[in-house]
Amino acid sequence: MDPHQRFLFRGKKHAIQVRKDSKRGYYYSRINDIQSIFPGASQFKIDDATISFLKNEQGDLIEPKRIGHYPYSIVEVVTVAQEPTTAASTVSSDDRIALPTTKPRSLKNTVLNVNSSKPLGSSVDFVEDSVSALDVVEASNVSTLSEMDSNAIPGVDSMDRNTISARGIDNFNTTSEKSWSSSKTDTASGVKPKYYVPPLHSFVQMVKAKGGMWDPALKKASIIFKAEYVAVNFFVKLLSQGTEVQDLDLALEWNYQKSDLTRLVDQVASSNVRFLRLDMNEHSSSAMSKQEAVHSDRDKYQPLLALFSNPKLEGISFVNASHFGSRTTGLRIYQNPSSQVALQSSLTLRSFHFIGVIRATDDALLESILHLCPRLNDLRLGSFSSASEHSPKLEGAIQSLLELQSLHLYNLSPNMSTKNDADDRSSRTHELINPLKTISSVGMHLGHHPLQEVIRQSLSTAETLILRCQDKESRPVGFIPPSQPIRISLNVAGSIDLPFSRLTHLDLSIKLTTDTHAQLASILPGLNLTHFGADTHTKDLVKSVNLASLRSIWLFDMDETYIQPLFDAFLGRAEPCKINTMRFGQIRNIRQLPGLLSIVSLKHVYLSLLGHDALNEIFASMELADLQVLAVFDDKYDWTTEAVLAQRSHLFSERMVFQLGYYNDAVKRDVHDPKSRLVKPRFNRLSRLRVQIVSSHCMYEKFMQSILPDRSIGNRTE
Repeated sequence: MDPHQRFLFRGKKHAIQVRKDSKRGYYYSRINDIQSIFPGASQFKIDDATISFLKNEQGDLIEPKRIGHYPYSIVEVVTVAQEPTTAASTVSSDDRIALPTTKPRSLKNTVLNVNSSKPLGSSVDFVEDSVSALDVVEASNVSTLSEMDSNAIPGVDSMDRNTISARGIDNFNTTSEKSWSSSKTDTASGVKPKYYVPPLHSFVQMVKAKGGMWDPALKKASIIFKAEYVAVNFFVKLLSQGTEVQDLDLALEWNYQKSDLTRLVDQVASSNVRFLRLDMNEHSSSAMSKQEAVHSDRDKYQPLLALFSNPKLEGISFVNASHFGSRTTGLRIYQNPSSQVALQSSLTLRSFHFIGVIRATDDALLESILHLCPRLNDLRLGSFSSASEHSPKLEGAIQSLLELQSLHLYNLSPNMSTKNDADDRSSRTHELINPLKTISSVGMHLGHHPLQEVIRQSLSTAETLILRCQDKESRPVGFIPPSQPIRISLNVAGSIDLPFSRLTHLDLSIKLTTDTHAQLASILPGLNLTHFGADTHTKDLVKSVNLASLRSIWLFDMDETYIQPLFDAFLGRAEPCKINTMRFGQIRNIRQLPGLLSIVSLKHVYLSLLGHDALNEIFASMELADLQVLAVFDDKYDWTTEAVLAQRSHLFSERMVFQLGYYNDAVKRDVHDPKSRLVKPRFNRLSRLRVQIVSSHCMYEKFMQSILPDRSIGNRTE
C-alpha cells in the first residue's frame, strides 16, 4: 500500500495518499489535495500544536503549500470558519494513547542497475528503496565517492533526478543475479563493470557534507540541525541508507516546534537507533521564565516522552532542555497501571541523562521517568555550570534503581536542613543503593551527604571516582571511617578485592580526611589509572600516581613544584608517553611547563588562568603536529598572544581547533568576536575557521565528558 497520511475532521478520519519530493527526498501532503477532501482546510494540528508549512532551502514557503508526513500521528484539520478543536476529545478510545508505541517501517534493500531496459514498476517503489541510484557507481568512481554531488547519478550524463522522474524512470531496474554474473562478459568486451556501494557510504558522505561526524566503531552519527529542511533530509537518508546507524547525537539549532519533535520521534522509532542524544539548545542562561514557558511553548516537549515507549532504545540523553517539566503534561501512562507494567517489561532502556538545570517543576516528571525505567544502570542528572533545585522525592527515585552502576550528579545537592520522612529516607541512601562502578559528583557538598556512604560501600567495585567541589567552606570527606580497619573480602573466585583496586579514573578536587588521603597515597602506585586529576587539596597525591598508564591528567591550583614528578617522568622516560590529554589551570611559578609541552605530542591541551607571559612562552614552543584541540580560558589572552600562535599556524594539523573561552557575555572583548578574524589566516591572527568561541562552562562540560570512561551514552555499556 502506498504511504498515506491520516487526517481527523469533526470526529471523522480520512486517509490521503502522500506525495514524494524526489529532489529533496521526503514525503509530504499538499494543501490542494487536502482541500479536495476537506474544503476550507487552512491549518493542521497534532496534539494542539500547529504544524508549520514546509519551506525551501532559502527559507521561503513552497507553493502550493505542503506539510510534512507524520506516519504515526493523526493530523487534525482546522477550516477557516472552524475554531480549533481538541483532538483528544473526538478520537475514539481505541485511538487515544498516552505514550504512542511506534513500529519500525520495513525498508526494501534492492540493488539498482543503470541503463536496464526492463520496466521498474511504480515510482513509489523506487523512492522507498533503501539503495538509490547513487549507490551504483562505476569502478573508476569508487575512490572518488566523496567528491560526487549528492544529487548526481553515475552513468547518466546531463540528467538530474527530476528529468529521470519525468521520463517514468524507465531506464532503471533492480539487478538480478543474471545481470551480476554477466558483468564478467562486459569486462571482457571492454565495458566497465558496475560495482555495488553500500548505502551507508552515501549516508556518511551526506553527514560529513552537512558538517557532521561519523564514528564507524560506534556506528554513531553526530550532526547539528540549523534548519528544518536539514532535519527532514537527514531522516530521509537515515531511513533509506542509514539502517546500520545505532547512535545519534543531534543538536537542534533552529526555532523548532512541537510538530518537528513529533516527526523526529516518529522517525527515530522507524530507524535502528539504540542510543539518542538530543541537545535542545535552550541553555539556562538564556532560558525563559516558567510563566513564559507555559504560555508560549506549552506541551512543546510532550512528543519527547514517546521515546520512552520505544522498545529499541537503550540510552536517552536530553541536554539543555529548559523548563522540561513545565512544557509537558507528564507521563500519562501512569493513568493505567496495567499498561505501565506491560511497558516496563518491554523497555530496554539502560541509560538516561538529563544534562541541564533541574527546577522544582521538573522533579515530578524526572521521578516518573525513573520509576518507569527501573532497570537503568547509568544515570546523569544536573548542570555543570548552575545549581539545581532539589526534591527528596527525586532522590528517593534514584534509590529505587536497584541495577544502577553509574551515577553522575552535577550541582544537584539536597537540602538537608528540613527534617521529614523523605529526608529520613534520603539519609539511608547507602542502605538502598547497591555498590556502584562509577560515581561522579561535581559541585556537591559531601560532608553530610549520603553519597559519601555510597562511596564507602563501593570501595571494591568503583572504577571511576570524580569528586569536585570548590567551596572553601566544605568539610573534609572520608571514605573509610577512622575507627574501621580496612577489610579484605574474598569473592567466589578467591581473588582479593582491595579498596579502590579497580579504579581507572580518579579525579579529586575536594578536601579529604587524613585517613583517606593516606590510604589513597598507599594504593595509587599500584593502580593503572587512565585519568588522574588533583587540585590544591590533593596535590600531594601527584607524586604517588603511576604515570605509565595515564591517558589524561588535570592539575589545578597548585605551585609548579608539585608537578615535578610529571616533569621527571617525561624527561627521563625512554618509552613513548601514553598521555594524549593535559589540562593545567592556575599553576603558579611556571618554569618547566613550556618545556614539557614542547616535547610531548598531545591531542588535547587545556590551559586556564596561567597568565600572559606563560601563554606566550608555551605558544612559542609547544608541539603542534598531532594537536586536535587547544583550549584557552584566560582573561589575559589578547592579540599579542594570538600573534605568537598565528606565526606557527602552518604547523597545525588539518583537524586542529582553537577554543577560546569567556566567562560571560558581560566580559567579552574584541578577541571573542568571531568577526574580528578573517577566513584566511594572517601573520598575527588565526583563521576564523580555526577558532571556536565558547563559554567557560561549556568548555568545562566538554572536558568533563571527554575524561569519562567509555561507559557513556552513545558508547557501549557492559
